[in-house]
Parts: sequence; structure tokens; C-alpha cells
Amino acid sequence: MERRKRESGSEAIGELNRQIERLQRDLNRRERELDEERRETERTMDRMRVLEKDKIELKRELDEVRDEVSEYQRVVDELQQEQVKKSRDQQKTEEEDGRMKSLQATLQERNREIGQFIYDLEVKISSFFYYFL
Repeated sequence: MERRKRESGSEAIGELNRQIERLQRDLNRRERELDEERRETERTMDRMRVLEKDKIELKRELDEVRDEVSEYQRVVDELQQEQVKKSRDQQKTEEEDGRMKSLQATLQERNREIGQFIYDLEVKISSFFYYFL
């Protein structure tokens, strides 16, 4: 019986030692997994810091481009206003040129009429003097 107790005690000790080894392997595996997760977390945090810096830089660039677009839009608006003013000025000039040409044509017509009137008057005066002399 004592032998049996020893054998069964030896078996129990062997079983406990195997359980200790299995638990130690599980613990070592868990520690490796934890270390890997910790490294992965650190890499992720590093990537997040880089991404955050990139985000800040991109926002700054976006603001600069928006400012540039606003400046271009302001210049385009000014140029359009100048073009409208030039167009109006050109239209006024063309209208004035048209009126001037019309006045010149009217003046030429009047000069021709006056010239004809003077000629007709000279003819009548000549005829009058010729008739009475």
C-alpha cells in the first residue's frame, strides 16, 4: 500500500510537473504575444503620430491653396469688372463715333444744300442782272 501511495504520489507529482511545464509554456507564449502586441501598439502609435503630423501639414497646405484660390478669384473678378468697363467704354466710343459720322454726314448734306442754294442764288442773281441790264 505504501508502494501504491508512493507510485500514486509519484504519478501525481509527474502530472503536476507536466501541468507546471504546460502552464509555463502557456505563460511564455502569452508573454511573447503580449510583447508582440505591445510592439504592434507602439508601431501603431508611431504611425498615428506620423499621420497626425501629415494631417496638420495637409490642412495647412489646404488653407494655403484656398487662400490662393481666393486671391485668383479676386483678380478674376477685378479683370471681369475691368473688361465690363472697357466694353461699356468701347460701346460708348462706338456710339459716339456713330453719332459723329451721322453729324458729319448731316453736315456734308447741309454744306451740299447750302452750296446748291448759293449756286442757285448766283444763277438767279446773274439771270436777274442779265434780264435787267
